[in-house]
Amino acid sequence: MAGCIVAFPREEDVKTIRSVLVRNGFPVTGTALSGASALNLSEYTGGGIMICAYQFRDMVYTQLRRELGPGWGMILVCNPSRLPEGVEEGVVHLPVPLRTGELLRAVRETEEALRRRRQSRRGKPGERTAQQKQDIAAAKGMDMDTLLTEIEAIVSSGTKLNLDYYIRENLDDDVVDEIYAYFHDEALSDSVADAIRDLGSDYDEKEIRLVRIKFLCEVAN
Repeated sequence: MAGCIVAFPREEDVKTIRSVLVRNGFPVTGTALSGASALNLSEYTGGGIMICAYQFRDMVYTQLRRELGPGWGMILVCNPSRLPEGVEEGVVHLPVPLRTGELLRAVRETEEALRRRRQSRRGKPGERTAQQKQDIAAAKGMDMDTLLTEIEAIVSSGTKLNLDYYIRENLDDDVVDEIYAYFHDEALSDSVADAIRDLGSDYDEKEIRLVRIKFLCEVAN
């Protein structure tokens, strides 16, 4: 089942839609109050459904749509008056006030569309190039340390994220297993500073922080 990111500038809207999805069995992999935060989350989860508002303080939905990876579908929630020329191709529009039944039906239909897209893309290159990833990171204006700090704050609030896609692509399996085992079996706390001291120079801070986030999402939370 595709995970959802719920992204709206108003925290009340985020909480309401997230609650509806969770109560009806749809996984929510993250929430965001800005377009940049939504993009950051999408980079770590690899694919799913972006449920979002028309406009954030930093971008409108069309920019968010363009910068999402190929594994993403989008459900746009807004007043139809904001779309005089219609919605972009591939985006599902839901009017406000939002009805629960319409939201759940749109999520199911988008999930099915993503499944068909994945099947049709098998054997074809689907990953962004290194240059595309660099361009997106530059557009967001955040370095890796800032991204990790933002993700850590989200996880600390109790939201579970699935970073397996990003970790598989960027970290060796042995590194992941060893750092994970440290947090699971040896660590007296989830302190990054303690982990860096205890694990020594064999692992860099980025690796430790990524695996710590994975551990917190899977075990500690």
